[in-house]
Amino acid sequence: MPADGSVGAPSDPAMWRDAREWFARQHPAIPQHERDARARAFRVAGITSVNLVTEVHQAIARAIADGTTLDDFKREVGAKLAEAWGAPNAARLETIFRTNAQAAYNAGRFAELNRPAMKAVRPFWKYVAILDGRTTATCAPLQGTVRPHDDAFWETHWPPLHFNCRSTVVSLSRAEAARAGGATPVPKAVAPGKGFGTRPDLAGEMLKPTEKAPEAVQEAAQERSAQGPSTPSGRSPQVQAEPVPHPFQPTGTPVSSAFEMSPSAAKHGLDEAAKAVDRVHGDGVLEKVKVETTPGRNNHGEFNYTRFGPPDNIRVALGSSAPRISFFHEVGHLIDCYAIDPPRRGYSAAVSEAPEIQPLMSAIRSSAPIQYLEKLSKRSVVIAPEREGGPRFRHPVDKGHTNYLLKPQELFCRAYSQYVALRSGDSVALQELSRLLRVRLPINYPEHWTDEEFAPIAREFDRLFQAHRWMTPTPPSTPPGTPS
Repeated sequence: MPADGSVGAPSDPAMWRDAREWFARQHPAIPQHERDARARAFRVAGITSVNLVTEVHQAIARAIADGTTLDDFKREVGAKLAEAWGAPNAARLETIFRTNAQAAYNAGRFAELNRPAMKAVRPFWKYVAILDGRTTATCAPLQGTVRPHDDAFWETHWPPLHFNCRSTVVSLSRAEAARAGGATPVPKAVAPGKGFGTRPDLAGEMLKPTEKAPEAVQEAAQERSAQGPSTPSGRSPQVQAEPVPHPFQPTGTPVSSAFEMSPSAAKHGLDEAAKAVDRVHGDGVLEKVKVETTPGRNNHGEFNYTRFGPPDNIRVALGSSAPRISFFHEVGHLIDCYAIDPPRRGYSAAVSEAPEIQPLMSAIRSSAPIQYLEKLSKRSVVIAPEREGGPRFRHPVDKGHTNYLLKPQELFCRAYSQYVALRSGDSVALQELSRLLRVRLPINYPEHWTDEEFAPIAREFDRLFQAHRWMTPTPPSTPPGTPS
C-alpha cells in the first residue's frame, strides 16, 4: 500500500476489477449473523447498525475502485464510527480500511492467478510476506513458501491471515520454481486469525443482503442465488476450466488450404498455427494468401490486401512476443475482408457494417476491457503508480494507441485471435495469451479478455460461424472437438 495511505489501485482494470467485484459480494452484516463466514460478510467491530456498516462498506468500495486514501475514508465515516463506538479510535479505523483493502486486493490476485491460461504456464504459487519490524509470527515463517496452485495449503493460508496483514501471493513458472528449489515443505507457523486465511472461492453460503446494501451487492446476491446451492463440500460450484473442446466441429474447406506457407513461416511454427484454426472452423473457400515472416520487432504482424482485389500476404514478425496470436489476428483480417458478407469491401466490421456481425461487435464493445478503453480514450492523464504499491504519478494517456485499439476491425481481430486460441486448445497460443493478459503498469491498454469476460463473445462467434456453415454441432457419437 502506498505511503500516502491510498489503496494504490493501478489503472489496469483486470486485477482491481476482480477486487472490486469480490468486495461487492461482501454483504453488510452484524454480529448476530454468526453463521455467515467472514469471507462472505463485511462487518465492523462494535457496530450493530446495518445501515452504518453499509456506509462503511460503500466508502471502502469507493477506495478500492478509485484509489482514494485513508484520510478520505476517515472524512467519510470517521465521525459516525466514533459516535457509534463512544469515542474516536484512529487505530481501529486504519485497521478496517487496510485489512479490507488488502483482502480485496488478494481476492483480485487470486482471480488473476487462477485463470486456466495462467495456471497452465505458471502452475506454482509463492507466499510473499513483508519482513520488517511489523511482521507477525503468523506470516514470517511462511515467507517464500512455494506450493503447486492446487495444493491444500492455499485453502487455509490465502492472505490476509490476520488484521493489517500485508502479505500476498505471486505465481511462478515451472522453471522459476525449479530455480528456487522446487516446492517447499509447509512450514510450521501460527494458525491464521479467526475468520482469515480461507481461499476466496471456498466460502460458505451467503445471507441475503439488507435492502440498504449497495446495488452491486444486491445484484451479486441475486446472481449467486440463480446459480443454485453450493456443492455438498460447502464450496461454490466450480466453472469448468477453459480451454475445453467446444461442442462443434469445423465444416467446409479447411482454412489452411488458403495459405501458401513460406519455408520461414513453417520453420517458425505458423503451419501448426494454421492447423489450430482448422480445428475450430472452415472458411467458405477463401482465396489464396501468402504467409511470410518479417524480421521486424516493433510490430507483431500485418495483413496486406487490395480493397477490391485478392489478398496479398500475411506477415508475422519474427520478434513478436506472441507469434501465434499475431497470426490468428491477421487471419481475422482475412476472414473479415474476404469471408464476411459482402466480401471485398474493405474491413466488413468497420466499413460494410454487415448486419450478421453486429451482435458479435456489440458483445465485444460491451465487455469490461473495451468499456475501460472507451473511458481511457476520453482522458488525458491517469494517476497511477510506476510500480505496484509505489507512489502515484500522473501518466499521459497514449490517445493514438487507445483509438487504434478501439477501431472496429482491430476489436474483431483481437477477439478472433483469442477465440481460436481458446477453442483450438493450442498450448503455445494459450501461453502467449497468458503473457498478454498479465498486468502492466503504470497504464494498461487491455487488448484481450479473461475467460469470464470472453464467454459472451465466444458464443457470438459460435453463432456467426454456424450461420456461415463453417462449423456445425458435433454429433453425439463424435468426441467434442474432433476435426471433420
